[in-house]
Amino acid sequence: MKLFKLFRKKKEDVAAISQDENPDDAALLNPTAAPQAPTLSAFFEVNYEEKGFREGYLYPASENLEKALRLIQSNFRMELDKRIDFAQTEIYSLRLHLIDIRDISERIEESLREKVLQLEHLIQTLDQEKILSVEGEGKIAPALHAYRAGFIKGIEQFHKENFFISNP
Repeated sequence: MKLFKLFRKKKEDVAAISQDENPDDAALLNPTAAPQAPTLSAFFEVNYEEKGFREGYLYPASENLEKALRLIQSNFRMELDKRIDFAQTEIYSLRLHLIDIRDISERIEESLREKVLQLEHLIQTLDQEKILSVEGEGKIAPALHAYRAGFIKGIEQFHKENFFISNP
């Protein structure tokens, strides 16, 4: 009996596929199951004020602040570079796919061209953010300001505690 249920279950799964969906269209729009694009959300989820406070308290020197700010900027630019590289690779594969499907479907061709244009616009935006990050501006500015504020608070806390310890 279990054997018959197994065959029946497979038939039900096949019947569940909708007839109005054309799997060929989905395959043409997504030529390969590519890995997900890297995002900057992990970079911005870090609590930079808390991190700055902790490092300002433990290492109260202005040189450490500048080194940490440069490190944050370089990490941000590295994440941007990863996203740009991913987008360029995706553009390359979409253009190859566009060549493969030429003269098959104008709708799919237009859709792929639009996706390429969107990715090119994203690359330009990310390049602009890289340029702005050198001066500490753009999307990275809140992270840098939060780290700096936390670092200063950490140094102040360190000096307050040292003042109370040294003056009984």
